[in-house]
Amino acid sequence: MVETQFIHTILKRLERYLIKINHYHLLGDTYDLILFVPTDKYLSDVKYSLIISAKSLNNFYQKDVIRELLNDFKEVLKFEDYNSISRLNIIHSEDPFVKNLKFLFGIRQELIEVNEILISGVRIDYALLVKSLVLDKLAENKALTVEIMTESHQTETINMGVMRIEKNFDVVYYTGKGLREMWKLDMMTEEQKKVAAQLKQKSEEYLMQQDYVDKRPLDNILKVI
Repeated sequence: MVETQFIHTILKRLERYLIKINHYHLLGDTYDLILFVPTDKYLSDVKYSLIISAKSLNNFYQKDVIRELLNDFKEVLKFEDYNSISRLNIIHSEDPFVKNLKFLFGIRQELIEVNEILISGVRIDYALLVKSLVLDKLAENKALTVEIMTESHQTETINMGVMRIEKNFDVVYYTGKGLREMWKLDMMTEEQKKVAAQLKQKSEEYLMQQDYVDKRPLDNILKVI
């Protein structure tokens, strides 16, 4: 059986890859399909095919994407985990197989078991459908509530006004304090609006020092609620 942590690791690398090919812009763009198909779910050393689809991948050469992803997986996976990938396939986002699976399993959940179904002429005895709970909602210039993993490996919910993502995959954002004191103009007095205007003229370094702005690794963002 494929381990949940292994699947999560693959998912986070796929999130990075889509952001990279979108030139490090957070667009709310996500995968239409991420599907793990094991050869036998009961084997301890299971091999599986990984099938992915995204609109942003449609115009790329499949062999180039496959090579780049496999090289990336090789850098972060244990040897036995990397060798468990028997095949990586990329399907066009308009393919009926992709569209029908997306329609049938529209629930927003990171891991969904798929059992004994026939989709667009393809029989699936058992597979694991994986979804990013980050990419579909993480977009620049949006105020969001997100679930994060802290440095002490605890989960926490915070408010985040997304500014941008850097090339090291750190997400730069306005904190809850920054959102309240700089952007919620309809809830401010005239004096508070003057302070907010002054803060908007300050450098990002100053805003970080004063806890109006912060940054956090993409991999530590578990879910956009």
